[in-house]
Amino acid sequence: MTSQIQVVNAALRMIGTRRITALDQGSVEAVEAEDAWDRVRDATLRGHPWNFAMKRASLAAHADAPAWGFTTAYPIPSDCLRVWAVKDISWRDWKVERHGTDPDEVTAILANTTGALYISYVQRVEDLSHWDSLAIRVLECDLALELAKKITDSNPDVESIYQRRREALREAKVADAVENPPADTGYDDWVYAREDGVGSRGPGFIY
Repeated sequence: MTSQIQVVNAALRMIGTRRITALDQGSVEAVEAEDAWDRVRDATLRGHPWNFAMKRASLAAHADAPAWGFTTAYPIPSDCLRVWAVKDISWRDWKVERHGTDPDEVTAILANTTGALYISYVQRVEDLSHWDSLAIRVLECDLALELAKKITDSNPDVESIYQRRREALREAKVADAVENPPADTGYDDWVYAREDGVGSRGPGFIY
Protein backbone atom coordinates (compact mmCIF):
# COMPACT_ATOMS: atom_id res chain seq x y z
CA MET A 1 0.00 0.00 0.00
CA THR A 2 1.38 3.40 -0.99
CA SER A 3 1.62 5.99 1.79
CA GLN A 4 1.40 9.76 1.62
CA ILE A 5 5.11 10.08 2.47
CA GLN A 6 6.00 7.70 -0.37
CA VAL A 7 4.05 9.83 -2.85
CA VAL A 8 5.66 13.02 -1.54
CA ASN A 9 9.14 11.52 -1.74
CA ALA A 10 8.52 10.28 -5.27
CA ALA A 11 7.59 13.85 -6.22
CA LEU A 12 10.64 15.29 -4.44
CA ARG A 13 12.87 12.77 -6.19
CA MET A 14 11.56 13.96 -9.57
CA ILE A 15 12.58 17.54 -8.84
CA GLY A 16 15.95 16.54 -7.44
CA THR A 17 15.65 17.67 -3.85
CA ARG A 18 15.82 16.13 -0.37
CA ARG A 19 13.34 13.51 0.76
CA ILE A 20 11.42 13.73 4.04
CA THR A 21 10.38 11.34 6.79
CA ALA A 22 7.29 13.24 8.01
CA LEU A 23 5.19 16.20 6.89
CA ASP A 24 5.71 17.92 10.25
CA GLN A 25 9.50 17.72 10.29
CA GLY A 26 9.89 21.43 9.55
CA SER A 27 12.02 21.34 6.38
CA VAL A 28 11.12 23.45 3.36
CA GLU A 29 10.22 20.28 1.47
CA ALA A 30 7.88 19.07 4.21
CA VAL A 31 6.20 22.44 4.71
CA GLU A 32 5.56 22.94 0.99
CA ALA A 33 4.37 19.35 0.51
CA GLU A 34 1.92 19.60 3.39
CA ASP A 35 0.61 22.92 2.06
CA ALA A 36 0.13 21.53 -1.45
CA TRP A 37 -1.20 18.06 -0.64
CA ASP A 38 -4.96 18.55 -0.39
CA ARG A 39 -5.07 20.99 -3.28
CA VAL A 40 -3.06 18.81 -5.66
CA ARG A 41 -4.83 15.59 -4.64
CA ASP A 42 -8.25 17.12 -5.33
CA ALA A 43 -7.12 18.58 -8.65
CA THR A 44 -5.76 15.20 -9.76
CA LEU A 45 -9.06 13.56 -8.87
CA ARG A 46 -11.17 16.22 -10.55
CA GLY A 47 -9.10 16.05 -13.72
CA HIS A 48 -10.28 12.58 -14.79
CA PRO A 49 -13.32 10.34 -14.12
CA TRP A 50 -11.25 7.69 -12.34
CA ASN A 51 -13.12 4.41 -11.91
CA PHE A 52 -11.93 4.08 -8.31
CA ALA A 53 -13.31 7.53 -7.45
CA MET A 54 -16.69 7.31 -9.20
CA LYS A 55 -19.73 7.17 -6.94
CA ARG A 56 -23.49 7.14 -7.49
CA ALA A 57 -26.02 9.04 -5.42
CA SER A 58 -29.67 9.97 -5.22
CA LEU A 59 -30.12 13.66 -4.43
CA ALA A 60 -33.08 15.32 -2.73
CA ALA A 61 -34.34 18.67 -3.94
CA HIS A 62 -33.47 21.88 -2.13
CA ALA A 63 -36.37 23.59 -0.38
CA ASP A 64 -36.00 26.69 -2.58
CA ALA A 65 -36.34 26.64 -6.36
CA PRO A 66 -33.81 28.48 -8.56
CA ALA A 67 -34.61 32.13 -9.23
CA TRP A 68 -35.06 31.45 -12.95
CA GLY A 69 -34.15 29.10 -15.77
CA PHE A 70 -34.56 25.77 -13.96
CA THR A 71 -37.32 24.19 -11.92
CA THR A 72 -35.37 22.51 -9.11
CA ALA A 73 -32.03 22.75 -7.26
CA TYR A 74 -30.21 19.71 -5.86
CA PRO A 75 -27.32 20.33 -3.43
CA ILE A 76 -24.35 18.18 -4.41
CA PRO A 77 -22.68 15.84 -1.87
CA SER A 78 -19.92 17.37 0.27
CA ASP A 79 -17.37 14.90 -1.13
CA CYS A 80 -18.21 15.68 -4.77
CA LEU A 81 -15.32 17.08 -6.81
CA ARG A 82 -16.99 16.81 -10.22
CA VAL A 83 -20.47 15.91 -11.39
CA TRP A 84 -20.00 13.39 -14.18
CA ALA A 85 -23.47 12.25 -15.25
CA VAL A 86 -27.13 12.89 -14.52
CA LYS A 87 -29.58 10.08 -15.20
CA ASP A 88 -32.40 10.51 -17.71
CA ILE A 89 -31.87 14.23 -18.28
CA SER A 90 -30.50 15.88 -21.41
CA TRP A 91 -27.30 17.87 -20.98
CA ARG A 92 -29.35 20.94 -21.93
CA ASP A 93 -31.52 20.56 -18.82
CA TRP A 94 -28.99 20.75 -16.00
CA LYS A 95 -25.93 22.67 -14.86
CA VAL A 96 -23.85 23.16 -11.70
CA GLU A 97 -24.02 26.56 -9.99
CA ARG A 98 -24.11 28.20 -6.59
CA HIS A 99 -27.65 28.30 -5.19
CA GLY A 100 -29.39 30.14 -2.38
CA THR A 101 -28.31 33.14 -0.33
CA ASP A 102 -25.71 33.63 2.40
CA PRO A 103 -25.23 32.06 4.87
CA ASP A 104 -27.08 29.07 3.37
CA GLU A 105 -25.62 29.19 -0.15
CA VAL A 106 -24.67 25.78 -1.56
CA THR A 107 -23.24 24.32 -4.75
CA ALA A 108 -26.10 22.58 -6.50
CA ILE A 109 -27.25 20.96 -9.71
CA LEU A 110 -29.98 23.10 -11.24
CA ALA A 111 -32.26 20.91 -13.31
CA ASN A 112 -35.54 20.86 -15.19
CA THR A 113 -37.03 17.91 -13.36
CA THR A 114 -38.76 16.98 -10.11
CA GLY A 115 -38.33 14.22 -7.56
CA ALA A 116 -35.04 12.53 -6.75
CA LEU A 117 -32.06 13.22 -9.01
CA TYR A 118 -29.70 10.33 -9.77
CA ILE A 119 -26.10 11.23 -10.50
CA SER A 120 -22.62 9.79 -10.76
CA TYR A 121 -19.72 11.92 -9.60
CA VAL A 122 -16.01 11.98 -8.84
CA GLN A 123 -15.60 11.56 -5.10
CA ARG A 124 -12.88 13.08 -2.92
CA VAL A 125 -10.87 9.97 -1.96
CA GLU A 126 -8.50 10.85 0.88
CA ASP A 127 -7.31 7.34 1.74
CA LEU A 128 -4.54 6.35 -0.68
CA SER A 129 -5.23 2.68 -0.05
CA HIS A 130 -8.36 3.18 -2.16
CA TRP A 131 -6.46 4.72 -5.07
CA ASP A 132 -5.57 2.89 -8.25
CA SER A 133 -1.80 2.48 -8.57
CA LEU A 134 -1.78 4.14 -12.00
CA ALA A 135 -3.62 7.17 -10.65
CA ILE A 136 -1.01 7.46 -7.90
CA ARG A 137 1.67 7.82 -10.58
CA VAL A 138 -0.25 10.78 -12.01
CA LEU A 139 -0.59 12.26 -8.52
CA GLU A 140 3.18 11.99 -7.98
CA CYS A 141 3.79 13.95 -11.18
CA ASP A 142 1.21 16.60 -10.32
CA LEU A 143 2.75 17.07 -6.89
CA ALA A 144 6.25 17.29 -8.38
CA LEU A 145 5.13 20.01 -10.80
CA GLU A 146 3.55 21.97 -7.94
CA LEU A 147 6.57 21.63 -5.63
CA ALA A 148 8.96 22.62 -8.41
CA LYS A 149 7.41 26.10 -8.29
CA LYS A 150 7.96 26.42 -4.54
CA ILE A 151 11.29 24.81 -3.71
CA THR A 152 13.82 27.21 -5.18
CA ASP A 153 16.93 25.09 -4.64
CA SER A 154 15.63 22.37 -6.95
CA ASN A 155 16.45 22.38 -10.64
CA PRO A 156 13.97 19.95 -12.20
CA ASP A 157 13.55 19.00 -15.82
CA VAL A 158 9.91 20.13 -15.88
CA GLU A 159 9.30 18.96 -19.44
CA SER A 160 10.37 15.42 -18.53
CA ILE A 161 7.91 15.47 -15.63
CA TYR A 162 5.12 16.61 -17.97
CA GLN A 163 6.05 13.80 -20.34
CA ARG A 164 6.03 11.27 -17.52
CA ARG A 165 2.61 12.56 -16.47
CA ARG A 166 1.23 12.26 -20.01
CA GLU A 167 2.42 8.67 -20.21
CA ALA A 168 1.05 7.80 -16.76
CA LEU A 169 -2.34 9.34 -17.55
CA ARG A 170 -2.53 7.58 -20.91
CA GLU A 171 -1.86 4.21 -19.27
CA ALA A 172 -4.39 4.92 -16.53
CA LYS A 173 -7.06 5.90 -19.06
CA VAL A 174 -6.55 2.66 -20.99
CA ALA A 175 -6.92 0.60 -17.81
CA ASP A 176 -10.04 2.53 -16.79
CA ALA A 177 -11.58 2.09 -20.24
CA VAL A 178 -11.05 -1.68 -20.21
CA GLU A 179 -12.77 -1.96 -16.83
CA ASN A 180 -15.59 0.46 -17.67
CA PRO A 181 -17.37 -0.33 -20.97
CA PRO A 182 -19.31 2.61 -22.46
CA ALA A 183 -22.83 3.07 -21.11
CA ASP A 184 -25.81 3.01 -23.46
CA THR A 185 -26.68 6.69 -23.56
CA GLY A 186 -29.47 6.30 -26.08
CA TYR A 187 -30.17 8.75 -28.89
CA ASP A 188 -30.09 12.46 -28.26
CA ASP A 189 -32.81 14.91 -29.26
CA TRP A 190 -31.18 15.70 -32.62
CA VAL A 191 -31.11 12.03 -33.66
CA TYR A 192 -34.74 11.50 -32.65
CA ALA A 193 -35.79 14.59 -34.57
CA ARG A 194 -33.96 13.34 -37.67
CA GLU A 195 -35.61 9.91 -37.46
CA ASP A 196 -39.20 10.70 -36.56
CA GLY A 197 -39.50 14.47 -36.51
CA VAL A 198 -40.16 14.60 -32.78
CA GLY A 199 -37.49 15.36 -30.20
CA SER A 200 -37.46 13.22 -27.06
CA ARG A 201 -34.92 12.12 -24.50
CA GLY A 202 -33.15 8.81 -24.77
CA PRO A 203 -32.78 6.36 -21.89
CA GLY A 204 -29.86 6.01 -19.50
CA PHE A 205 -27.16 8.44 -18.50
CA ILE A 206 -26.79 11.44 -20.76
CA TYR A 207 -23.25 12.84 -20.58
